[in-house]
Parts: sequence; structure tokens; C-alpha cells
Amino acid sequence: MRVSTDKIENDIVKITQCFPSYLHDTVRKVVQLLSIEKSGYIHSASYQVKFHGETLEFPNRVYFNEPRNTLEKNLTEEEQVILDCIFLRHHNGYIRQRRLERLIDKKQPYIVPFTFQLLGECVKEILMVVDDHINDDTMDEYLRFIKENKKYAEQTQNRMVSYWDLYYRIEYPKIKRYIGQRVFERLKKEISDRKKSDH
Repeated sequence: MRVSTDKIENDIVKITQCFPSYLHDTVRKVVQLLSIEKSGYIHSASYQVKFHGETLEFPNRVYFNEPRNTLEKNLTEEEQVILDCIFLRHHNGYIRQRRLERLIDKKQPYIVPFTFQLLGECVKEILMVVDDHINDDTMDEYLRFIKENKKYAEQTQNRMVSYWDLYYRIEYPKIKRYIGQRVFERLKKEISDRKKSDH
């Protein structure tokens, strides 16, 4: 079945609007590798966050294949980071985790809206990797993101608690020992400590 050019362009826009405007041309180049029209689709539901004053919009999930390794080898470092970020919205948790692990030592600010969303998901192993990404090099961006998206951050924590209640309460009877709660408590402590130091 032939896919209309309007559909292809719409899919490109859906991915592009996950990133700040200064990256849009680069994101379009990366999206060309994905062959979305042949291998899958993008979920119609989405959510919005603020990022450095811009509004970004993310699909709840994406359903398309990863590009061949030979194609990825030709990407610049920036393009590779963008591609890894895109697959953090993938429906397959193993793909999300593998792509996330490639971003642990990356410091680009635009990664944070992707990784923060993962804190509200149910895969404990993914939360552990996000915990590693929240470090001295990235903490400022995480705190800025929370400040710009207070309601969203609260909703994300609530989702995390709900998943703990459904899947991990037996393993971690005390939520304070669960990785998701530990991450949010660490972020809250950092916010509190910085407020105290400002006075």
C-alpha cells in the first residue's frame, strides 16, 4: 500500500516536535533513516512539556523498527544522540533500556525531557539507568526541567508510585527503598538544599 506524502510529513513533524527548534533540521535528517511509513507508526496520543521556554510534544509511544547498524555508523555524535532519544519512546522496553544506556554519559540538555518521562514508567531496570544519568553533569538541567514542569513532574511521580503499588510493593514493602522513590527524593533534596544555600 502506498503511503501518502501527507502521512509521511505528519510523522516527521511528530518526531521533530519532540526536540527544540534549533535541532529540527538535524532531526529531520535522522528521521529519514527510520522508514516509518514501511515499518510502523506513531501513537496518536501525546503529551506536552516545557523546555527552555519552548513547548515540546511527545507521542506516547512509537512503533517502528530500528535502522540497520550500517546506517547508524554514518551518523554524527549529535545525530546518534537524537536517534537514541527517539527510541526512548519505543513500545519495547528492551529497546528503551538499551538506547538509554547509550546516553548515560551524554550531557545534551534536550535528553532530559525524554529521560524524565521514563521515571513514570514501570520498568525498574530503566529507572536504575535514569538514576545514573542524573549526576553532577546533568543535575542542573533536571532541576530546571522540574521547575518548568511542576505539574508534569508531580504527575510523573504519581505514576511511579502507582507502578510500585502494582508491581513492586511485595519486593519493596517500604516505598522509600524503591528506586523510583529514591530518585525523586534525591531530586527534591537537591532542590531543597539549593533553596537553603540561596538564603
